Amino acid sequence: MDGIVKVMNCINGEWTAPEGGQVLEVVNPATNEVMGTVGLSGAAEVDRAAQAAHAASIAWRCTPPTERVQPLFRLKGLLEQNLEDLSCTITMECGKTLDEARGEIRRAIENVEVACGIPTLMQGWVSEDIAPGIDEIMIRQPVGVAVVIAPFNFPGMIPFWFMPYALACGNTYLVKPSEKAPLTMQKVMRLIETAGFPKGVVNLVNGAKETVDAILDHPAIRAISFVGSTPVARYVYSRATANGKRAQSQGGPRTRSWSCLMRTGTRPSTSLPTAPTAAPGSAAWLRRSRSRSARRARPSPRQSATPQRAGWWVMA
Repeated sequence: MDGIVKVMNCINGEWTAPEGGQVLEVVNPATNEVMGTVGLSGAAEVDRAAQAAHAASIAWRCTPPTERVQPLFRLKGLLEQNLEDLSCTITMECGKTLDEARGEIRRAIENVEVACGIPTLMQGWVSEDIAPGIDEIMIRQPVGVAVVIAPFNFPGMIPFWFMPYALACGNTYLVKPSEKAPLTMQKVMRLIETAGFPKGVVNLVNGAKETVDAILDHPAIRAISFVGSTPVARYVYSRATANGKRAQSQGGPRTRSWSCLMRTGTRPSTSLPTAPTAAPGSAAWLRRSRSRSARRARPSPRQSATPQRAGWWVMA
């Protein structure tokens, strides 16, 4: 990556620098190289983004689903064309191997593909004469402005767990990437612009806790998706629902560090290249081993009437 990138917000189609006073460095975890700087947005910038999304939602929700998915079709092609560039960015700012980063973007693309089928997936139904003189109808309608608060370890994939479906269903969207890994969404947002979404339909706001709190409290924001640690997931869910918002908070992940041990006299050039490929396989074995032992250790209802935590893989 050439030079130091200054991370920007994109609100209502305009790229502006975050106005918060605090600025953080975006560091390559492999080399400790500073790749960029990101300012932390305050409540005023969240308000501008939410208001822009709310204004855009009036026309967007009235757009037929067959037309709403057309920018998604174009976005899918743009992600395919830029897969290698996005993967390299994820590797540099997140620290995962290049193959893992490619897989992450592939999962993002797959979610866009599925969301393109929304004209069929969101169909409702009618039941005639469920009682004398009564018919029943079910339709799916957008809720308004939705937000994803994304983690640092999957900066490309997690926003696409939610965003394509929300957009295809007629909602407008705000993306709040992790302040530790905001560069991938900078590039994705450029592709979203190129795909032809109307101004205000997708917005990008960078920041940390103050930004998240403003999102959780803003009255125009109706739905929030979060992925991260269990304590933060509980915080996001409780504060969002207390403000009357729909919230899905996915917690429970564990980030594990790996050490490479070498004998004296071993050359790093021959030993270190095996570490990136060995660690994921060992991690997979560890997950299977712990899951099996946890299941064996789980007490039966006869042994204990008290619910027991079954180990690390239970999402609190």
